[in-house]
Amino acid sequence: MGERIKKYAIVVFLTFLVWAWAFNELESTITRSATLVLSKNTNSDIFVTLDPQAPFEMNLQFKGTPDKITDLINRIDAGQEDLEFKFNPENEKKASPYTLDVLEFLGDHSKRRKLELDILTSSVEFVTVRVEKLVKVPLNIKCVDENGAEIKAENIEPSIVHIYARDGYTGDATVVLSDRDITAAMKDYVIRKPFVELAPNDRRVGEQVRIVLPSVDLPDSPVQPTRIGYSMSENLRGKYKIEVQNKSDIVRALVLKATADALETYKSQQVHIFIVALDGDEKNDGIITRAVKFNFSLDDVANGRIRLAKDEPREAKFKLVKLPQTPTD
Repeated sequence: MGERIKKYAIVVFLTFLVWAWAFNELESTITRSATLVLSKNTNSDIFVTLDPQAPFEMNLQFKGTPDKITDLINRIDAGQEDLEFKFNPENEKKASPYTLDVLEFLGDHSKRRKLELDILTSSVEFVTVRVEKLVKVPLNIKCVDENGAEIKAENIEPSIVHIYARDGYTGDATVVLSDRDITAAMKDYVIRKPFVELAPNDRRVGEQVRIVLPSVDLPDSPVQPTRIGYSMSENLRGKYKIEVQNKSDIVRALVLKATADALETYKSQQVHIFIVALDGDEKNDGIITRAVKFNFSLDDVANGRIRLAKDEPREAKFKLVKLPQTPTD
C-alpha cells in the first residue's frame, strides 16, 4: 500500500514538472523603454529629488503569456500605453537619503499589476531618493508675462500669500499672466494662484489672489503680422520640423492697443508671431493645437505700452515631422 502511494506521489510530481515546463514555454518576453516620473503635489510639504533625475527612461524586460505580451505591443503601437511609472514620495516613510530598488518598486506598482506581466530586469537598478522638509512662509507676489518680464500690478488681494518653500526662502511668489490675462486685468481683474518653483516642473502653489493692472488708455492700432518664427526645445531641435496647417489664419490682421513707438518696435521685429513646440509633442502623430506667442517687446509689455485690443485667442495647428538623420560612422 505504501509503495503504491509513493508511486502515485512521484507521478503527480512529474506531472506538475511537465505542466510547469509547458506553462513556462508558453510565456514569452519583450524589452521596451519605460519612464519613471515623480508624482507632483503642488501643496506638499516635502521636496523630493531622485538620482538619476526624474523623469528618466529605463529598458524593462517584461515576461508573460503571449496574449498579454501581444496586447502590450498593440497598445504601445496604438499610442494607448506610455509605460510611465509614477513614483509617489508621499507613500515612502524612510529616512533621507535612501536607495530605491527599482525592480521591487515596479513589482509592487499598480500599472505592472494592471498589465498582468512580470518585470524581469531593468536597465536602472537603483535610485537614490532625497527628501527635504518644506515650511510655509509668507511671501510677496510679483506678476510676470509669459516671457518672464515683470509687470507692475495696481492691486493684488491678498498682497501676501503663504506657500510651502525651503526654510529661509526670501524670494517672491510668482503669477504668470498671458496676453489675454493682461488685457483682462487692465479692464477689470483676473484671479490666479501664485507659486514658488522649487525645480523645473516642480512648484508649490498658494491660494487664489485677485490681480488688477493699471489701465492705460492706448489708441487702437491695426497691424498685419507677416513673419512667423518657430521655437523648439533642445531635445527636438535638429530632429523635427514644424509643418503649419493654418498659416493664413495665424497671420490674419489684428488690432493692438499700443503707443506709436511700441507699435513700430513690434512691426520691426524679425519675427511677429512664434509657434512653440514642446517636449512630448513628438509623441503626437496628429495635429497639435497651441496658442501662438506675439513677439512684443518685453519692456513694452511690462510697462503697459502694448497689448492685444481684444481677448482674441489665436491658435496654431501644426504637425511635427521627423527630419532624416545623417548616419554617423
